[in-house]
Amino acid sequence: MPNSNNAQSTASKNKKDIQIVVNDKGVIFVDSTKTDTKGIYRVMYDTIKKRGKKKISLTSDIKAPYGVIIRILDAAKRAGDENVGFVTS
Repeated sequence: MPNSNNAQSTASKNKKDIQIVVNDKGVIFVDSTKTDTKGIYRVMYDTIKKRGKKKISLTSDIKAPYGVIIRILDAAKRAGDENVGFVTS
């Protein structure tokens, strides 16, 4: 039986991550803030400035345009945070 304390600890840790979600149309959500490839640089900079360098958890629809993912990685790097992990389901 799984240890619920470990699950809660993992959930708490994940809440501290910067969550990025990309849908099949390429629309980007950074911690629930909707943006696009033009706005991702400003949103990433503002998020990292506000929250500090955190692990970035990137979840993407399989149909999301590849170029959008590259822009997100570039925006994170330019904002000073290269700790990006890809979330799979």
